[in-house]
Amino acid sequence: MELYKNIILKVLSEGVYTSKINGVDSINYFAFNYKVNVTETIPILTTRKIYTKTIIAELLWMISGEKRITELKKHTSIWNNWADENDYLETSYGRFWRFYPTQNIENAKEKWIKSNNNFLSVKDGVLCFDQLLYILNQIKSKPNSRKHIISFWHPGNANFSNSAPCPI
Repeated sequence: MELYKNIILKVLSEGVYTSKINGVDSINYFAFNYKVNVTETIPILTTRKIYTKTIIAELLWMISGEKRITELKKHTSIWNNWADENDYLETSYGRFWRFYPTQNIENAKEKWIKSNNNFLSVKDGVLCFDQLLYILNQIKSKPNSRKHIISFWHPGNANFSNSAPCPI
């Protein structure tokens, strides 16, 4: 918690104020880095109490790729403000982990993953890429690669989202 408090103090003292992004003023501070020994602690930056059962429920929800918070609401209410009246969360992390919209056309100047693989599927009529399955496969075959990256949200809907994911 001390690390988080130090980060907050740095942002408050050296950050740049920005007016009305999504209707809310914010303070920005870019390129802050820190190190955490994960054998000693879980790297969660917050001052509120975090419950293990809630962490597990949220992670399982994200891994599932579900875009609604209906089941998740049984374990936590933190997502309620971001979802619509049908429990739909348009930028839910897991949705983009498991069903990231991708190109369905061939472009001679760009290289895309071939359509005959386990990482592509069609969801709601859209060709999607399973980032999580792909990364798990890559970690097994190339554990030291620097290309193990998952995008938590889609930049194309960033301006329309109720909430941008925290770990971006």
